[in-house]
Amino acid sequence: MRTPIAALLASALLMLGSITAAAQDDRCTGGQTPGGVIIVQFDRGQSLLTPHAQKALSGIARKAIAQKANLLCLEAFADAWLGKERDLELARARAETVTNELVANGYPREKIVIRRITDPKRLLGKETSTERKVEIRYGR
Repeated sequence: MRTPIAALLASALLMLGSITAAAQDDRCTGGQTPGGVIIVQFDRGQSLLTPHAQKALSGIARKAIAQKANLLCLEAFADAWLGKERDLELARARAETVTNELVANGYPREKIVIRRITDPKRLLGKETSTERKVEIRYGR
């Protein structure tokens, strides 16, 4: 027999899974990203690239062009401290910043998909630094 809290958690997880699946772009699954997922980290509350991130994105764009990557798929994460709407706006701004930097380094904008803007996850009410990022994967 499930407790009311366990039942609530189970239904929330089922709902979250269906929302996540609906938000995914099929072109962004099954691609082989050399070296695994590429992560661009941001400072808390910021959508500006650090000099290190700019240099890394320049290399990512060059490598994607050289490898004839069909698609780059981005997933943006937000901080969990500004309030849900502002957190999501920050995640969108981060995805656009990464997109603009890839384009500035020669990768075609039409081959970049912002796959998902991820709602901040809070662990026991606290933000984790892993949420201040944009993940890049090769698509199909």
